[in-house]
Amino acid sequence: MNFRPPLFTLSLVLLTQTSSPAQQPTTPNQPTKPPSTALLLISAASFIWWFRRSSSPPKHPPRHSLASIHPDQADLLLGELFRREGYTIKLSAALPSPTLPHLHNLSLQRGHNSIPVSSKEWTSTQVTERQVAQLLETISHSNFPAAILVTTGTFSPKARQLAAQNSIELLDLPSLLLRIAAVQLPNENFFAIHSWLDNFTTEARIFDPHCHLCESPLLFQSATSTTPALWICPAHPSPSTQR
Repeated sequence: MNFRPPLFTLSLVLLTQTSSPAQQPTTPNQPTKPPSTALLLISAASFIWWFRRSSSPPKHPPRHSLASIHPDQADLLLGELFRREGYTIKLSAALPSPTLPHLHNLSLQRGHNSIPVSSKEWTSTQVTERQVAQLLETISHSNFPAAILVTTGTFSPKARQLAAQNSIELLDLPSLLLRIAAVQLPNENFFAIHSWLDNFTTEARIFDPHCHLCESPLLFQSATSTTPALWICPAHPSPSTQR
């Protein structure tokens, strides 16, 4: 790494000028004046700072924290949260697909009501009114009475207003953390997915996705050298969603 802190570079210049022969006295018997102690300390401190900065490893999110949860794991994490809150969980075996907003990977069942949960905006900094409107359009085709939209960011005031008018529950980062804290066991790290995954898969219903056009079960097509793994409908063979 070639970067040097300004103080370090300045100290080198001053040290060079101090010890340069051109700056030394011409009297033969007069001793050479050494660099000042303060200048040496500044140079040493600057070098230590530069060395630590250049050799420090890149920063990564802490292991088993919310920041370490990949968007592909969001539905799994949310599924366990709502399972502990008393819902029956239905989770699609397909991964979330931004190109197929009709596909609800996670839904909650309580009584006769089914509530889709959208984590499409999991990494959004702020969810806008337009994104809430997109969810509204999606659930209107499936006649869901309500929906839940989750983000680790925030919601704009207009997004909150539109959601409140249309039975859409919004979960931002503070709300999400509060609900996780309410169901987390003593001394448990809820974000360590492997610690509760077996219980989740035993109690949740994991299902293959269905075609949004004809409701037929989709068939899984393995990946090839040129195409990713896909779920396809036998009646509508255009690719449906990635696994």
